[in-house]
Amino acid sequence: MAIASTLERETAVRNTFGRQVTLGARARAEVAIGQLYEKAGKPQPAIVWCRSIYQLLTLPSLLIGILHSDIWPKVSGYFFYQDDDSEVYKQALDEAWADVWTHAGCLLLQWMRRTSRIDHHEPDVEVSAMIQCKSQLLAWARSGQLTRFEDKRDDLYRRIWTRHLCDPDFMLRELRTVGDNLDYELAREGHFFAREMEQSSPYFDQIKVSYDTLARSIKGLIATMGAEPTAQITRALWLPASMSSLVLCDLWRSCVNNEAFEHYKDDLKLWLQLSETVLGMVCIDDVAFVCEQPGSLSIDTGGRLHSEAGPALKFADESAYYIWHGVNVDRRIIEEPESITLAEIESTGNLELRRVLIERFGQARYLQESGAELMQEDECGILYRQQFEWDEALVMVKVINSTPEPDGTFKEYFLRVPPETSTAREGIAWTFGLDAEQYEPDAQT
Repeated sequence: MAIASTLERETAVRNTFGRQVTLGARARAEVAIGQLYEKAGKPQPAIVWCRSIYQLLTLPSLLIGILHSDIWPKVSGYFFYQDDDSEVYKQALDEAWADVWTHAGCLLLQWMRRTSRIDHHEPDVEVSAMIQCKSQLLAWARSGQLTRFEDKRDDLYRRIWTRHLCDPDFMLRELRTVGDNLDYELAREGHFFAREMEQSSPYFDQIKVSYDTLARSIKGLIATMGAEPTAQITRALWLPASMSSLVLCDLWRSCVNNEAFEHYKDDLKLWLQLSETVLGMVCIDDVAFVCEQPGSLSIDTGGRLHSEAGPALKFADESAYYIWHGVNVDRRIIEEPESITLAEIESTGNLELRRVLIERFGQARYLQESGAELMQEDECGILYRQQFEWDEALVMVKVINSTPEPDGTFKEYFLRVPPETSTAREGIAWTFGLDAEQYEPDAQT
């Protein structure tokens, strides 16, 4: 298999994140989900499309909680009524929905705010979730599916709000099974990755690292959002972030080109087709909550969610997540770094967040304003050190550019060096990959 096609596959997968999900793409995804359920021996699911991670976290609890509420039996008739062209009906439905939201939806969201940290959004995001709930209930009512959920609402409510879900990760197991079985059969036929893919292995490794790192970054984002009921979502199937082994198997099978593996093509096609339009899924009994891919996604060279200029993740409902090299932060840290203060840095107990604050504040500026210790000075520069409790020290060498600026001044630079550095010369030598004894520049520039 040509290396170019491997890279093309990686590029194609990455490009799916920036693409709008069309109705046709949704339909293909729903067909794939239905067929995967069938292969797993499950009944066809009701599919709920979530426009963001926020909705994936909230809609299962909101929808089932509304059906379980005391207000629902009093207003449910308005959702089954079909004469939606009547202005009288529309007004009555709006009034009924206002009661549902006041006496059920808002209370459920308030409870989630107490137990989770999923309220760091603009009010419009909650409004979007509310509209999505109403549309979904109406769609279920008019397709005849709503009754089946009303009949089992008590059981679904207990499963969601107590986290005792019914087989919550069966889709993830199905995904792993396809990859593991194909990998096993390839190995049994004598096709071993280390021997046959030696030339292409750096590119395969790059794909795997990118996928696996992104998967960890997304799960880390969800983990920061708190406890009940969001803890269950960390066990969701994340696509394409969970696809690395399957993508590698698909590439590997293409290299082998053996008819013995033809029967895997359908399964691989279904999963890869699903990965083009779906970010993640939560499967609760016969309901599949499916999260669209974000409208924009930004990662660093290591595959972690990251953006220096705005949200690293932004969805169709305008929910946005600001992330610095995999660390979830407030919008202000990314878009208004000038607002960060020395006192804020010093009072931050979370080590990862403090490192982000120092980076955004400016490491050199932080050393100068925090009263860092001047450790040593020689002809190469000045060595500064700031010691932290429970974290490695920040050590930097200040050097002066020997070439003057157009205005005649000489620009200063700060270079970060390893914490154990003891002299400025040793630090500068380290930046060139040398020992202090080996560093003998003819002239500094």
